[in-house]
Amino acid sequence: MKKRAYFALISLFLLLSYGVYTLYNAATNTPYAETALSQQQRKLTLLTSRGVIYDRNLIPITNSENTLYAIVPPDLICLESIRESAANELDFNEIIKKGAPVITEVRYRTDNEKILYIESSNRYVKNQPLSNIIGYLNGKIGAAGLEKYGENILNKYSGELNATYTVDSLGNMLQGDGITLDNSLDKKGGIVLTIDKNLQIYTENIGKELCLNNGAIVILSVPDSEILAAASFPLLDSSAPEKYLESENSPFVNKCFSSFAPGSVFKLNIALAALSEDKNIFSPYSFKYNCTGTTYSDGMAFSCFGAYPHGEVDLHLAIEKSCNCFFMNLSKLISPSTLISTSIKLGLTSSTEIFPDYYIEGGKMPYEADLRNNRALSNFAIGQGEVLLSPVKIAAMINTIASRGVYTEPTIYKGETNDGKKVTLEIKSADSIPDFKVSDSLLIENYMASAVNYGTATKGKSDLYKAFAKTGTAQTGKFINDKELLNYWYAGFIETESKNRYVIVVLNAEAKENDNPTGEIFKAIGEFIASNE
Repeated sequence: MKKRAYFALISLFLLLSYGVYTLYNAATNTPYAETALSQQQRKLTLLTSRGVIYDRNLIPITNSENTLYAIVPPDLICLESIRESAANELDFNEIIKKGAPVITEVRYRTDNEKILYIESSNRYVKNQPLSNIIGYLNGKIGAAGLEKYGENILNKYSGELNATYTVDSLGNMLQGDGITLDNSLDKKGGIVLTIDKNLQIYTENIGKELCLNNGAIVILSVPDSEILAAASFPLLDSSAPEKYLESENSPFVNKCFSSFAPGSVFKLNIALAALSEDKNIFSPYSFKYNCTGTTYSDGMAFSCFGAYPHGEVDLHLAIEKSCNCFFMNLSKLISPSTLISTSIKLGLTSSTEIFPDYYIEGGKMPYEADLRNNRALSNFAIGQGEVLLSPVKIAAMINTIASRGVYTEPTIYKGETNDGKKVTLEIKSADSIPDFKVSDSLLIENYMASAVNYGTATKGKSDLYKAFAKTGTAQTGKFINDKELLNYWYAGFIETESKNRYVIVVLNAEAKENDNPTGEIFKAIGEFIASNE
């Protein structure tokens, strides 16, 4: 018995000695100690960020406002101390149950030393400007608009806010060790647009104020055709796109880039085609037509608005008064090939890449052979039938006239910045193509000025600028209470006191008769530009 007792005692002593040795070795062996410590550390990503989208003056369009955040341990005392300052209600029990720090937006700081604070910009603000072009995110990934097509650039400047903290064997945070933050948020690199943020905000606000419920406003600089503002109505808010899933008038559809029947603004295309035609065939300068209010094409009656008779009109008066009958009969003297080639030169039929891989589809046009049918030709002459164009395409056409016959593709992309202070990668402007005679463009420009001063476009007139414009009313084939909805257009350009020119196109789509604020919107925007140069 004594030998067994001695043997057991010696065995126990040896086991204890080995245990002490193992603990000593672990404590004094640095790699081993670090490994053990790392197994108790946990890393949690609290916030993520991506590259900024800037306007032409490097003013942030996204990431434009800072928010104060609190990083709070899963401790009831800490959570109670931010209850009043928290922007959103927190489930304290759930946070403590998870045993991990939580980040929350707060209105002010408290004096609890265990709580860490950080200021960082939100991706979007409420009522985010330019939402229809910026698009929105699906989690961390761009799902639409520039967020989608600019993913590679924006992701290059991504960042994170990570919290490292110590946990116990159950995975709950140990309160004594606190939280260590690793912050790479708010990098300044990103995309630079041609947009003027102040003008964009004003454009969105004036559209809402004057009840543009379904339509678009596009503003270009002349002659470079840079998009300074583009607002689609109803407005979308990138900060909460889910709110618009069942909204009327399709807020997810960017009306600036979508095609609609252009109506009489398309007559400018017909006028350019007529002036480009072989003068041996006919002279558009001397051609006159006696408008009785109605004309016929292969037995089908076509009328001016309200069947109003304009009397004898030439090209000048036809643009000023927007005479349908004149343009229908003028178009019969122009070869179908010239009509189509003019549309092509104005970029109306081709897609436009406004940003890498981000295209605006070309407008819809009849084929040249279709224009040998007089009824189809008459509809074409007044921007009806198969003719569909986007506000951006109309703006490019107007820019060609304002640029004295030089066509330039619209763009929204100015370049890239890596610091938010200067454009470090500037994108070459689109080539400008002198497709039309200066004299022809000047002639149409003067006729558009007459439309503002004496004709259908007087609502856009102002003492602060010179205006050149064409109005349009297009049938849609859609009815409410037996009354057809109409597309109303006001498209033109202004020249300020400093001789700068700006294209402004306003569309009120599928509107009730006489619901037409387009001229007032054009004037308000023109005066804003002229007053803020």
